[in-house]
Amino acid sequence: MKIWLKLVLTLSLLWCTSLFALSSTARVDPNTWLEVGRARLSVLFFDVYDSILKTPSGQYHGHQQPVALEIHYLRDIKASALVKQTLKEWDSLGVSSTTYLPFVEPLEALWPDIKKGDSLIFIVLPDGSNTFYYNSEELGGLDHPQFGQYFLDIWVSPNTSRPELRAQLLGSDTCDTLAC
Repeated sequence: MKIWLKLVLTLSLLWCTSLFALSSTARVDPNTWLEVGRARLSVLFFDVYDSILKTPSGQYHGHQQPVALEIHYLRDIKASALVKQTLKEWDSLGVSSTTYLPFVEPLEALWPDIKKGDSLIFIVLPDGSNTFYYNSEELGGLDHPQFGQYFLDIWVSPNTSRPELRAQLLGSDTCDTLAC
């Protein structure tokens, strides 16, 4: 009887563990997450990319994780231009160069040249870990606890250089409701 009881308990534990593992995986799969908002970046007459912000709940309340930012490119862009624009945006946000300069080389090594139709997805988890995906292929992330938020702030900070884009990503059509 004791052996039977141990077997039942062991099997029950294994079954429960697999359920928890499954639900944990679902929480970090942005394909199962809900859209917070979406926006298109256009510069002059050129459409650059479409972006979508996602969370498990479909709501974003500042510095919340997990979160995913999907960017679907509508034109070719060199990796060096992506890095250069990222640095420009961090300067605009007031991030000190001593903070972001250690990120430059890893980003240059990580990001590929983008072709029209390509996508980059950036995921930040609650522990601060982050991962970039290029056309669904994992590229890797940067091992810095604040990098994820620094990167997301380019789009979601109240001080972003593109407040209209931020408003749309956060689920509003206008800046008025978000005090852009």
